[in-house]
Amino acid sequence: MKQEQDVVKRVVFAMILLAVVPFLMFGIGKSHAQASSSSASNKPKDLKMNNSEVNAPMKMVALTFDDGPDRTYTDAVLDVLKEYNVKGTFFVVGQQIKQYPDTMQRMVREGHEVGNHSWSHPRLTKISTEEMHQELSNTDKAIREFSGVTPTLMRPPYGATSGQVKKEIQAAGYVQALWDVDTRDWTGHSVAEILKPIKSNSSNKITVLMHSGGGKRENTVKALPQIIDYYKSQNYRFVTMSQLNGIDVKIDTPSNPTDHNQIESETTNGTPMEPTMEPTMATVAVDHLNIRNGSGLQYAVITQLNQGSQVTLVAKKADWYRVKLSDGRTGWANAMYLSIEKNPPGGSSGSSGVSPIVEREVYLMMNDMKVRFPDAKPYIDANNRVQVPLRFIAETLNFRVDWEQYGNNKTVRLSKDQVNIALNIGDRVAVVNGAKLEMDTSAVVFQDYTYVPLRFLGELVGMDIRWDSANNAVTISVNDNTDNNPKGNLSSVTPILSAPRATVQQAKAWAASKGASAVFIDLADIVWSEAPIVGVDPLVVYTQSAKETGYGNFGGVLDETFMNPAGLKTQTGGSDIDQGAHKRFSSWEEGVRAQIDHLALYAGVNGYPRTDTVDPRHFPHLMGKATTVESLGGAWAGSPTYGIEIVRMMSEVSKGNL
Repeated sequence: MKQEQDVVKRVVFAMILLAVVPFLMFGIGKSHAQASSSSASNKPKDLKMNNSEVNAPMKMVALTFDDGPDRTYTDAVLDVLKEYNVKGTFFVVGQQIKQYPDTMQRMVREGHEVGNHSWSHPRLTKISTEEMHQELSNTDKAIREFSGVTPTLMRPPYGATSGQVKKEIQAAGYVQALWDVDTRDWTGHSVAEILKPIKSNSSNKITVLMHSGGGKRENTVKALPQIIDYYKSQNYRFVTMSQLNGIDVKIDTPSNPTDHNQIESETTNGTPMEPTMEPTMATVAVDHLNIRNGSGLQYAVITQLNQGSQVTLVAKKADWYRVKLSDGRTGWANAMYLSIEKNPPGGSSGSSGVSPIVEREVYLMMNDMKVRFPDAKPYIDANNRVQVPLRFIAETLNFRVDWEQYGNNKTVRLSKDQVNIALNIGDRVAVVNGAKLEMDTSAVVFQDYTYVPLRFLGELVGMDIRWDSANNAVTISVNDNTDNNPKGNLSSVTPILSAPRATVQQAKAWAASKGASAVFIDLADIVWSEAPIVGVDPLVVYTQSAKETGYGNFGGVLDETFMNPAGLKTQTGGSDIDQGAHKRFSSWEEGVRAQIDHLALYAGVNGYPRTDTVDPRHFPHLMGKATTVESLGGAWAGSPTYGIEIVRMMSEVSKGNL
């Protein structure tokens, strides 16, 4: 009887489904059609970099796990990450690797990043240099032996570090890797307590510290799905720690993980690379050749070879060779920089790449040394602006490079330190840390090579770029932003950030005594109204304006119509004697605000760089570059006495020495 009732129930349920599904499908189809129509009508004709989606800063989070591998909790963490398709970064302890090699190999096999966390988990600040070397090298050897990867990151146990420890970590070839958010899961915190610090940090780039070994980590495993769900709800992209910091490391696993010298075919998104080739000897044909973890400029540099060094080519993918080094490691090198023995020994050899043809033979000189990359010959575009190969930017200036394609629009993304630049090929609008800046020329593709505007890039990263007509060369000098007190300056004792050191009445009286124009005298009211809002001493602003404008009488390439009290240049800049290189403001209030924002950026005011500033050269690399008036010499202006002269003027105003 019960069986007959069950059959009847199933039949009734099926009849209901047959009746309802068509209506549901009609509704779904209609909704989908409406959504598609709406999407099509709202879609812009050209997807350019001024799309709000593209302009919005990318939010990224790196989930990191210390003290593994172990059999229980590391595998459980890996299970969760696999279920959610999230890649993590595991800082492993050398002793644990040999105990749990299968788990170690699983980390790498499933695409996670592996970092060095020492051999026995000591405080590196409490052991000798020699012991530290052993801790790092033994762990490195174990990682390579059991997984086939060469770690790039090193996290000191307990986060215990010092200047000396960091120096030794870097000398060993690592980047020291700390964190932003500490879940303190090692204390035995509940899931709710683990989640609290997660939800209290809303930065665009976050590194989260958790543990997958070294104790009982069941609450970490329980909290992990909620952590992932939370970051997904906040539109974060999950990345490895190297990706987060612009040193993308590609997992490169041999087919036999216990033999790190063995070669295997690489796959990218499931696509196998070109088949291995007959081992062929090649010689490095440039001064320095970067060997990378993968076949592209976005991959980390694992070592650098000098000119004349020999490598063995074992595979080829597009214009990259997989090479075997003398120490048994393998990596990737660009074919252009290798001279291949095409004939048996005794035969001739030649470059495997072809340099792009340029109309003018122009050289790059960097820090008085000629850049010798075969393709590092600038392209002079139709605007007579210098464009340099993207490869030079990546190889010599250590930028990370990524490409994106939106329909027919190609975008190149450059990142280094805190600077993130997006350039649309053929578009003069660049996006720098989410803010749009207009260039005087665009990035271009010329004979299959990507070129970027050198002057624009130089301004962003603090390079001094000049045209040397005598030598037909572009000379580049990289400024050292850590030295804020150039030689020849007095001691840096006058902070830019300060309460007013003089009154507006004192400033006006001083200006009048110097024969200042009426416009300049009245400028004091604006300065004393605006500068204290951000903490900049208005006396610094006013005396700098006096120096730059000749007390408002100008006399240089600018005049009052520019309403530019500090001689600020446009975003693309140019020569000091080029009137077109200087910014025209719509009002004196706007010009003063731009000058104040520029000084605040130099001084490192919290909340800077800003996205809503009228300062045309609000470049991120200037943040904190000069915190004192004296250090403006050599920073704001080329003259080392520039800041000292302003300090003397400040003294005249505050002391009434008219």
